[in-house]
Amino acid sequence: MAPESNPGLSQGLLIDATRLLGSFLRHLEALSGLVGVESREAGQRAAKFVVALIAAAFFAVFAYIFALLFIVSVLALVLRVWWVWTTLGICVLHVLAVLGCAFYARNQTGVKWFPATSEAIRRDIAALQGTAHGSAVPVVVPKS
Repeated sequence: MAPESNPGLSQGLLIDATRLLGSFLRHLEALSGLVGVESREAGQRAAKFVVALIAAAFFAVFAYIFALLFIVSVLALVLRVWWVWTTLGICVLHVLAVLGCAFYARNQTGVKWFPATSEAIRRDIAALQGTAHGSAVPVVVPKS
């Protein structure tokens, strides 16, 4: 007997498909609940991590200041100069470091950060513009 002619078989298949869909949806619901719980836990962990990083940065700044004070004192004793001059020397070194970082950052502004992604988006936009005008062939847009 052909499966199309047996109404019991088609009803059973429909019932089984409905049960499978229901089971799948219950599984997705359970997964979404698990994701919710884990995302809350991850948020708490991230907050603790950020607080620890801020505390570490705070203490690192103080350690750096005390290390500089130590270096200034040692240089003043070794060179037998007034501590103000060694402090000025350390300040000049820091200003030079700031200028070097600023120069590096200025040179990085012209560099594209995501060249492959930019190129892919440019090609997609060009293809969409080509198909929007009735053309099925993507239009090649030259780089500017």
